Amino acid sequence: MSERWLTKRRTSNNWYYRETTPADVVRLLSAQGKSVKLDNWHSTGTSDLKKARLTMARMRLAQNDAWDAIRGAVTNDTIRTAPSAADRSEACRKVFDRLRRSYATKFAEAVRSPEQEALTIAIAGIRRGSLKFKNSAGEGEMLTPIVNEIDRIIDANRWLLPKFLPSGTYADDYRSFYGLVVDAVRDAADVEMRSAKGEVAPKPTSDIILSYVARASNKAGEEDTSLAVVAQKFEQAERRNASKDKYTIDQQSKAIQLFVQHCGTGVPVADITKRQMAAFVEVLLELPIKFSSRSDCKGLSLAAAVSLGAKLKLSTRSPKTVYRELSGVSSFFKWLVQRQYLEHNLTTGLFPHIDKEAGKMPPFSEEHLNLILSSPLFAGCENGLKLHRAGDELIRDWRYWIPLCAMFTGARATELAQLLVSDVRQNGHRWAFHIEPSDDLKAAKTLKNSASRRVVPIHKMLEKAGFLAYVDERRRANDQRLFPGLKPVNGKLGDAPSRSWRGYLTKIGVKHG
Repeated sequence: MSERWLTKRRTSNNWYYRETTPADVVRLLSAQGKSVKLDNWHSTGTSDLKKARLTMARMRLAQNDAWDAIRGAVTNDTIRTAPSAADRSEACRKVFDRLRRSYATKFAEAVRSPEQEALTIAIAGIRRGSLKFKNSAGEGEMLTPIVNEIDRIIDANRWLLPKFLPSGTYADDYRSFYGLVVDAVRDAADVEMRSAKGEVAPKPTSDIILSYVARASNKAGEEDTSLAVVAQKFEQAERRNASKDKYTIDQQSKAIQLFVQHCGTGVPVADITKRQMAAFVEVLLELPIKFSSRSDCKGLSLAAAVSLGAKLKLSTRSPKTVYRELSGVSSFFKWLVQRQYLEHNLTTGLFPHIDKEAGKMPPFSEEHLNLILSSPLFAGCENGLKLHRAGDELIRDWRYWIPLCAMFTGARATELAQLLVSDVRQNGHRWAFHIEPSDDLKAAKTLKNSASRRVVPIHKMLEKAGFLAYVDERRRANDQRLFPGLKPVNGKLGDAPSRSWRGYLTKIGVKHG
């Protein structure tokens, strides 16, 4: 029993993360005379597949970071250069992003804590630290944590940025960079404190972070390439695309807005990493079901909503839901690649596994079909509001015809619901449904794919049931739609029949739950 990167050993019930060492890493280590482990096995410590997937994702990111470090260690980068203003700005932005994640984790733990004042205490502690950095910078004091961070940045980037003057005092350029890093640290604390208090996607306020965002937005001429702006351009392009319906675009836009909220509105799209995307997928899987409609999640960041869900032991969303949302985000990234904002689609390889057989409904048995066809909707019901109760009233609108047409054609409810009267016509001596798309704004029709366009002969049983007489009534009434009483739900004519049919089957005892 296994799936990609997850497998089991015969001697354990737990899942294991397993991945082969890349060939280039093997060559690099072998050239250095080091031993190479070709097959990497790491226990996730759990037999629960869903938990194992989350643990495996973290393990895989760490393993890939280790391999990247091996690759980076062999680069010949001995020449040091003085950092430009843009270099310093980007370094500060990285400090800002890293600390934001750290503060978000602390606040999430506080929300999860059983202590009632845990979040208030956490915010107060970080505020005190932020004020300490501010006061020290104002008084010219150089705090050790910031100095150590600057030294790490200089070494990592191999910058030429002297720390001390011959007199032993700090060099002006070094002290100036210290002030910029302090601003980034304080801004990260400020943004996450505002987020923890319920502000949605708070924007940074420090000049160093804002200047980086402004400069990044102007890299391609005068175009703003910040995530929120580019996402809006994509949505506008999608709404001009006649091949997608409004409901699909709305759902896609909601998923993309979650991603914007996760990364931040001002981050340049070119700076988004595979790690951020993987973290986003993990957050989607851990969010509570219907979290956006819960009053206690209103205004919370995604991390805080995850923590609240864990604290209240709320059920998390299914991989199928996350897969659908990630598909919308993937469409956005495909567009980014096509427009040359990015080189690669960062969602590739991150879609959650879905068991397509799980929850799949079996076909109706003969007993079920007999029960359905002898039920009040087809034999006579009490009235139009109580279709499941036996009576003398015969219903002959879409509630009656769409289930019958679906039974004898195999067509989808959406395909049948959007049919026009003109779509039912003769082919030689046989009447048939002509299931095809239409761009007419007054009678728009869409199909799932090009293979869905087809001609389906009308079954003799439908003719005996009076379907052609019903079609003739619609013609005489000058109706354009075959089922004029149908109203769209979420922009789709097929939603109402699907919901109505599910409810009806439940009421007559064919469907349970």
